[in-house]
Amino acid sequence: MHLDLSIAEAVDLMRAADVLPRFITRVVADGDRISYLLDLRMFEDPPPAIRLIAKVTPTVEGVLRDPVFADGCVVFVFDSPAGGPYRATLREYQLARVEAYWRTKGIGPGAARLLPRGRIAFDLRLLPAAALPRALRRTRIEDISFDAGRLRIDATFDAGRGR
Repeated sequence: MHLDLSIAEAVDLMRAADVLPRFITRVVADGDRISYLLDLRMFEDPPPAIRLIAKVTPTVEGVLRDPVFADGCVVFVFDSPAGGPYRATLREYQLARVEAYWRTKGIGPGAARLLPRGRIAFDLRLLPAAALPRALRRTRIEDISFDAGRLRIDATFDAGRGR
């Protein structure tokens, strides 16, 4: 099957499936970049470095750019202009909070991970199980691309598996 979604449609789908955390308050696509707004005030009991950033800048923008699909994962360059000397701490904390939220939704560890050189990988083999209705959970993503603000997904559905 082939899916062609705008980022707004993908965000709506993720919100409907309750897999997009509330602290990610805005998601916008521009070319091969996806920017998002993160509200640091929504975190419970953040560490001191995050509290300091939140006092100066309560909301921070992050950018995912230059997507590459390989081995069931989509890898982005992960920019977070905020944070100054705490930029790496902010990246790690964002990922930890997203993973903690996903665990409450049944998405196992490893669905997202930081990579060297400021990159982040999302394992698309782990995410659909929680995001899709039960009947579609046997969907396997074959390829994904992101271009001109559109997310294109090629997937196969195994009707015989899991009966």
